Amino acid sequence: MFKSNSRSKGFTLIELLVVIAIIAILIGLLLPAVQKVREAAARTQCTNNLKQMALAVHGFQDAQLRLPYNLSPNTFGYDDNGRSWSWLVRILPYIEQGALFTNLGQAGFGATPAVATVPTFNSLAALQATVIKAYVCPAD
Repeated sequence: MFKSNSRSKGFTLIELLVVIAIIAILIGLLLPAVQKVREAAARTQCTNNLKQMALAVHGFQDAQLRLPYNLSPNTFGYDDNGRSWSWLVRILPYIEQGALFTNLGQAGFGATPAVATVPTFNSLAALQATVIKAYVCPAD
């Protein structure tokens, strides 16, 4: 029988397993770094959201000559049904949410804003369920 001294071309199973193990270790080392980058991005987004809210408060103050408030000065904060809007609603036009603000019935805000009158409860509930990204931290 004829014996060949040359090796066949290709990888052995052991060589293949070693390469896969090395790749797995490298990926394992990268995952914590990727997670830290994501956390840093989330913190930066939270900081930017807070800055936008602060700028919106200043914009409200410039336009209305007062800081946004939770209570209506005419009704001690509530209408006959016990409803009132928070300062987060009052600054909506200043964080590029003017359409939502208008839909809530707040377009008539002036020096003495009134409490909103919304046609139906269902539309109010749908509007109130709207998630405003500027008010949510991605880390939450």
